[in-house]
Amino acid sequence: MNKKQRGILVGMLLGDGCIKVKYHTKKDSTVSVYNEFVMAHGPNQLRYLQYKASKVHSIIGGKPLKVSEGSHFLKSNQTTHKTYRVSRCHKYFKLLHRWAYSNNGKKYYTRKLLDKLTNEGISYWYMDDGCFVPTKNNANEISSFAVRLYTYCSKKEAETIREYFNDVWGISFKVSHYKRNDSYTLRTNTEEGEKFLSIVRPFVAPGLEYKFLECA
Repeated sequence: MNKKQRGILVGMLLGDGCIKVKYHTKKDSTVSVYNEFVMAHGPNQLRYLQYKASKVHSIIGGKPLKVSEGSHFLKSNQTTHKTYRVSRCHKYFKLLHRWAYSNNGKKYYTRKLLDKLTNEGISYWYMDDGCFVPTKNNANEISSFAVRLYTYCSKKEAETIREYFNDVWGISFKVSHYKRNDSYTLRTNTEEGEKFLSIVRPFVAPGLEYKFLECA
C-alpha cells in the first residue's frame, strides 16, 4: 500500500465510509475477526458510489466490489429511503480502523490520521461531506462563495482539522458551531475556498461537478 493509495482510502473513510468489526465463530469455536469497509449512498449518488467502488478495487484487488440495494428507515419523519452500498473485508482495514476509531469505537479526527491524506483523498472527503455554497448578485451571477465541510464533530476535532489545512496546505478554515446537536463544522471564505478547490478539482468524480464550481 503506497502513500497515494492510503490517502485515497483515508479520505473515503473520513467521508461517508465506515469500518465495521465483524466476528465469526468457526465450528471449532474459535473466533475470527474481520474489518469490513462499507460505503453507502442514496439513488442520486449511485454513479458516484460505483466510481468509488472501482477505485477501491483498483487499490486492494480481488473481486470487483458489488453494489447492493437496501433501505434505510428514518425515525425523524417515519419514512423509508432506498440506499446502495458496497463492502469489502481486507487485512489493511484493521490498520485503518485502529487509526480512525480512537474514541470508544467512534470515528475520530486526529492529526495522525489527517496527515495520511493526499489531495486526492481530500477530494473524496469533500465530495462526501463538503458543499460549494454560492452567493449571487442582482444579476444572478456568483459573486462569492464558501466551501463547507460538514464534519459535525467536537470542537477539539474541528480545531485539529483547521490546523491541519493551515499547516499542510496553507488554507484557512473557520470553525462553525452547529447548535442543533452541539457539534462543529468548517467553512472558508471565497479566497480560501478557491485555494481548497484548486487542490481537489483534478479529481472530480462523474456527477459531482456541481461541488467544484468556479466563482464567476
